[in-house]
Amino acid sequence: MSWKDHIAELTSKLNKACYDIGAIKPLLSLDVLKIIYFSYVHSVMSSDHSDSIFKIQKRIIRIITDTGRLDSCHQLYKQL
Repeated sequence: MSWKDHIAELTSKLNKACYDIGAIKPLLSLDVLKIIYFSYVHSVMSSDHSDSIFKIQKRIIRIITDTGRLDSCHQLYKQL
């Protein structure tokens, strides 16, 4: 599998996770959302550090914390 294929696969998985987390967020507590994040998203993230993957990770963090797309995630990572 080429590097681009690998990134495309990871991006697809993370985009699905982003959608799923956004859909279930109203039903779950922050603690449960964090467990889902670490079990699903973080495990995918730990395999690569691509810019496109990192952007999706930030988008998921913003969904979980109800912050805007232009807000910094630096403090959010520390809080979570």
